[in-house]
Amino acid sequence: MVIHLAKRLQEIAPNGKSFKRATSSVDQDVQDSVDVLYMSSDDFHREYTETVAADVLQTLREKIQNASIWILEDLQHLQNKRTSQEELALRIEARTLTEKPTLLTCIKRPSEFSGMRDDFSSRCLSGITLPL
Repeated sequence: MVIHLAKRLQEIAPNGKSFKRATSSVDQDVQDSVDVLYMSSDDFHREYTETVAADVLQTLREKIQNASIWILEDLQHLQNKRTSQEELALRIEARTLTEKPTLLTCIKRPSEFSGMRDDFSSRCLSGITLPL
């Protein structure tokens, strides 16, 4: 299923179009076969702060953990958002332990940005890094 999704995304955005636009164009049969959760880092930060304030953080954690594939775009927007970086590192670790793929995008390596925690930056480098 993941290979089918990857091939389909390549067909949709072969010339480097925005990944967000590509993922929003995925046809219904792919969406039915794979539970893909797409979030921008701004969405993640907003949802994280809202669920913490409402004391319902577990709902966000379950939403992320239950997704077959989690795509989080634009990590650079988490600069200086220390608690969101910490929660993201915990979510990545939880998904790794259950062998669920997580795709992170960033314009540069997180370690190249000021305001990124060292432990968070190093956690984001554990997979394959591909220039687009």
